[in-house]
Amino acid sequence: MADGGIKRAGVGVGKKERKAVWISSRPTWEPTATKGYLDPETGKRRDATVVEMVRLGGALVRFEVSKDTARHSWAEHRRIGGADLRLLDDLEAAGRRHGADPSEWRVSYHDVPTAKFLSVEASTDGETWTVVSHEADGGVVLDTAFVARIEAVTRLAATMV
Repeated sequence: MADGGIKRAGVGVGKKERKAVWISSRPTWEPTATKGYLDPETGKRRDATVVEMVRLGGALVRFEVSKDTARHSWAEHRRIGGADLRLLDDLEAAGRRHGADPSEWRVSYHDVPTAKFLSVEASTDGETWTVVSHEADGGVVLDTAFVARIEAVTRLAATMV
């Protein structure tokens, strides 16, 4: 929100590949958006659990946009995005291993400004979502109570070892 929206990927994008914003239409937590976690006991990296992501960040958050904003399906992106198909095959396989469904993935070849957000939702379990925004000045803004709660949690998480 502070950056004014979601910017297209630039790192790791091939010369012939179109820069894109990747979006999921999944109604529950998108597994490929799961953060990595460095386990303090083992020193090894692994996927964080939903509980760990909520503990460290306060909530899972997603931005709702219209289908017109993310107008291209993953299948269309495979045809017109210019990416190496072997890389896309690997991304799909990795997503499926984590429980994702590429048919739920959408792509925009434009940055998605906050003015295109229909709402912002938060979850503490990855299953149920609550709107934590309201309309203002032609877009959405986060509810102040939600912002205060997230700031408090992240300050506390920063002090944890």
